[in-house]
Amino acid sequence: MMMRILRTTLFVLLSVPFSASALMITFDPVDQTVQKGDIFDINIIGTGFNELAGGTIDLGYDDNFIEILSVTVDPYWDFLPSSGSNTSAGLWTGISFDAFINTPASGAFIIATASLSALEVGVSPFSILGSSALFSSTDPLSPNIVNGTIAVVPLSVAVPEPNIICLFVMGLIGVWFKGTWIKASRIEKF
Repeated sequence: MMMRILRTTLFVLLSVPFSASALMITFDPVDQTVQKGDIFDINIIGTGFNELAGGTIDLGYDDNFIEILSVTVDPYWDFLPSSGSNTSAGLWTGISFDAFINTPASGAFIIATASLSALEVGVSPFSILGSSALFSSTDPLSPNIVNGTIAVVPLSVAVPEPNIICLFVMGLIGVWFKGTWIKASRIEKF
């Protein structure tokens, strides 16, 4: 009897799925290198959640190097989503999202997408600020926050490539020269 209870307990414990991943809010990609003048997107994502019903996120960045042009909340968040706004230099606040018709999000998902512009050469931190608040349908959540960096590099100058016709003509000249050289070497043998 004791063995049966032990086996049943062991079976129940082993059949419950364990999640090794921690709650995390981060960027995709976390670190990015762009050229001066580029316009690019970065996703704000959540991972490892059993349930995220909504929240508010604030972003911080160095406005000498990058500029947030807009933020678009993912359509999954269906209850009064807000893109927030640029409230002061290097601060974008009030990105809010909530699931009302949809069930709370779980696993890995996109919260919002930020569209940015690279202004000057340098490195800018790109951060989710501590004033952000996330919640499940019953409790506030405290996920790990993984911040990123954006490196802006100088605009690279493209090396001009030769025209294809020019390459073809050069090839023909090479074939003609090789043929002339073979003929000349045959004449010298006689």
